[in-house]
Amino acid sequence: MSEKIRPTSFDVLFPGRFIDAPMLKDRTVTISIAGVYQEEPPSGQKEPLNVIEIEGRDKEWSINKTNSRCLRAMFGDNPQEWVGRRVAIFPTTCESFGEIEDCIRIEGSPDIDKPVKVKTYKGRKKVTLTMKKTGGATGKPKTGGGAENEQSNEQYVQQGPQDREPGEEG
Repeated sequence: MSEKIRPTSFDVLFPGRFIDAPMLKDRTVTISIAGVYQEEPPSGQKEPLNVIEIEGRDKEWSINKTNSRCLRAMFGDNPQEWVGRRVAIFPTTCESFGEIEDCIRIEGSPDIDKPVKVKTYKGRKKVTLTMKKTGGATGKPKTGGGAENEQSNEQYVQQGPQDREPGEEG
């Protein structure tokens, strides 16, 4: 008999092809960029969909302008030069079209030598984000937790849409 998974998030019930904030479970996760490409704009949208392929994973990451600006500031203007770079991402909330939504943001990268300032927008207001040099391969809780709650990034990303507690076997 297969193990029952008890989802605690609606997004977990209907997984898509992209990683999303609930999958990261309040953890900073370092991913490696395997590829960068664009797709035709989804129905009803003007701009193309910008996609990051994640090394060793079936899931991809649909990146927005803010995250694209962060990647450009850290790794240069040519997205093909981002391939092979590592990026530390974390779940948070942000305002999108007047509503608060779950989103993924970039904390920095183990591949940069010093902090990198990124000018972007929060709504119509200009803001400066700071990308920092990040550490190794463990997912660290954004809130609470401790050593007993740490798991490798690989395990978090591989768990995909399953909703498990830290430390549970999958």
